[in-house]
Amino acid sequence: MPLQIAPDDRKSQRFAKSRARQEAMYAFPYHHIIDFDAVDYGRFAQTRNSPSGFRYASYLICTLEELDTLEFESLVDVGCGDGYFLKHAAARFPERRLVGMDISEPAILLAKALRGAGTEFPEFQCRDIVHDAPAETYDVATSIAVLEHIPPAELDAFVAAHRRLIRPEGTLIVVLPTKNLPIRNISRHYQHFNDVSIRATLSPHFEVERIDYLNNDRFWGRLLSVILTNRLLILNHRGLRERLFKWYMRRCVRCAESQGYTMLVRCRRPSDI
Repeated sequence: MPLQIAPDDRKSQRFAKSRARQEAMYAFPYHHIIDFDAVDYGRFAQTRNSPSGFRYASYLICTLEELDTLEFESLVDVGCGDGYFLKHAAARFPERRLVGMDISEPAILLAKALRGAGTEFPEFQCRDIVHDAPAETYDVATSIAVLEHIPPAELDAFVAAHRRLIRPEGTLIVVLPTKNLPIRNISRHYQHFNDVSIRATLSPHFEVERIDYLNNDRFWGRLLSVILTNRLLILNHRGLRERLFKWYMRRCVRCAESQGYTMLVRCRRPSDI
C-alpha cells in the first residue's frame, strides 16, 4: 500500500504554516511536561495537560529497551528537538557519547538550556544532516517521530543522510506513526507508514531487521487519557498514576500491525551499501 499522504489542497501553504507552528512550540519545553525514571520506569508524571503523554513515554521506553540489546559507545539522535529523549538516554547510559542534532535553532537552544549549566553532555548541534553532515560516524542513530515531518520528495535524501552518520554494521532505530493513526487531523505530518511503505523508504539504504508495533490503545488509550488529563483535573496521586501507566505498558504497548498506532523499526547499515 502507498504512503498515507495528507491531501494536496493548498498543501504548500498549509505546511509552511505548520512548520512555523512547530517552531513556535519550542517557546515552551512541551516534551518535558512528561517525566519518568529512565532506569526502572517509575515516577511517571505529567505536569500539564498532555492527552497522549503516556503514549509518547511508552515508545521512548521501548526505544531505551531496544538500546539495552545493543553494544554501542556512541549514539546520535536525529531530530532531537528539545533533547527530551537524550535526557533519559543519558540517565540510562551515562558512560556513552550521546549527540543530538536538529535543524531547528530554537529547539537546540532549548535543549542546551535544559541540559543545565556546566554540563557538556549530551552534546547538541544545530545541523541540517542532508546538506551539512558531520565527518564522524556513530554506532547507533535514533530517529524518533521525525520521518512523518519530512516532505515525501525529500524523504529519500533524508534517510540517505542517516546512513552517512552510521558506521558500517551500525544500527538505526526509527519510531514513527502507522497508518492506523489518522493523518487528517495532524497538520504537521506529511505521511504515516505501514510495513510496505516503511520498507520501501528504508531498504535502499538499510537492511530492515525487525518491525515492532506499539500502542494498541483505541479504547484503553482514550480512557486513560480521560483519567490522566481532562478539562477538570490532572491525576496527581503518584501511586495510582504509576499503576495506571505500568498497566498500560503491560497491556497496551506491544501489539499486532493491524492494531498499533506506532512502529519501531530496527535497521542495520550493511558494509556494502
